[in-house]
Parts: sequence; structure tokens; C-alpha cells
Amino acid sequence: MDIIKELKSGKSSDIPINVIKKSSTIISPYLANLFNNCMKDGLFPDELKLGKVTPIYKKDNEELFENYRPISTLPVFGKTRQEVFKLANEILRSISMYMKCNLLHVNAKKSCYLYFNPNSREDSSFANKDLENLNLVIDGSVFRRVKTAKFLGVLMDDKLSWKPT
Repeated sequence: MDIIKELKSGKSSDIPINVIKKSSTIISPYLANLFNNCMKDGLFPDELKLGKVTPIYKKDNEELFENYRPISTLPVFGKTRQEVFKLANEILRSISMYMKCNLLHVNAKKSCYLYFNPNSREDSSFANKDLENLNLVIDGSVFRRVKTAKFLGVLMDDKLSWKPT
């Protein structure tokens, strides 16, 4: 429900935001189930990845192509993964402020993150292509995404497999 409350009008190409907000108490459980299944299955509907591109006039001669710029609007529910990364980056900003206030430091070059996707297929565009443009950042440094990580003597991977090392 919090993500729905944060949606801004005019930022989607399919369903008016005010309709979604007014029906949020009814549709939220269904949307949560849908998105949880998408994450669990490692799939994301192609329809939610397609944007509507509209040319917007910039300046000068309206008959010249170069005087327009493209604006792409995504389906409102196609933005959710982007919203998750946005929220994660807001949390990282808060962590960074806390660390600085307490004279601590995060070394982003030695840090990484796993994007858990237990049922993904190797060729799944959801698992690979779409995530390339989504970054976690702290103090201007990007955390690198990895498929495996060692933590407390256990090797874990993005499919939630665990192996002792």
C-alpha cells in the first residue's frame, strides 16, 4: 500500500493513478500476491515492460525531427521493481548518514549484493537484462551485483542455494 500511495499522477501509460489509489485497499493483496509470484518465478510479464513513447516538442522549427525529444511512460505496475531499488537506495542514504555521524565508513568496492531469484532461467530477461539498469548506490559508489557470495562460511547464490565452504 505504501508504494501505491507514493505513485504520482501522469507518470504511467495505462491506468489513471487516482483509480489505483482509490481502489488500493481492495487491490493491494492481489497485487502483492502477483508481484511475489513474479519474483518467486523469476518472470515479469512482457506487457509491463513496454513503454509508450511520445514525441515532445522542444524548440524552433516544429517540422524538424531533431526539435523533439522522446518521453517514455511505463505501465504503472511495471515500475514496481524500480520502486524497490529506489527505496533500497533511500535506505542506503540513511545508513550512510548514520555511518558518517558515527565516524564509520562503508567500502562500496568491497561490498556487493545478491538479487535473489530462485526460479530464474538463464535466458530470463527479468533476471538479467532488466536489472542491469538498476543500481544500489552509497556515497556515489555503485554496489556490484553478484550471483554468489560467501557469508559466515556459507556460499549462497541468487537461486537461494546454500553450500558450506
